[in-house]
Amino acid sequence: MIIIKLLLFEDESGDLGYGDSKYFVITILIVNSNKEYRKLEKLVLKMRKNKFKKELKNQKEIKSYTSPEEIKLHMIDIINNLDLKSMSIFINKNTVKYKKIL
Repeated sequence: MIIIKLLLFEDESGDLGYGDSKYFVITILIVNSNKEYRKLEKLVLKMRKNKFKKELKNQKEIKSYTSPEEIKLHMIDIINNLDLKSMSIFINKNTVKYKKIL
């Protein structure tokens, strides 16, 4: 028997209704080992304690749209060196037909 253990992290961007966003995006980050998960965890801890302590002090969650470009580029640079996979679904809300339920 083969047991495969994966950690999945999901995040979405945009809104489901007729809000301001043109797209609704769901992204899943797939981490396939404890070793890679620990690297990812250390990335966030080091950013919070050292490199971006001031910028991330009052943030529970690191949000791309509110983070300075320096933080985004740093994260991308580190993540690109990890053995991770990602999958995204992009929905153009202009092509979706909404049906009122109730």
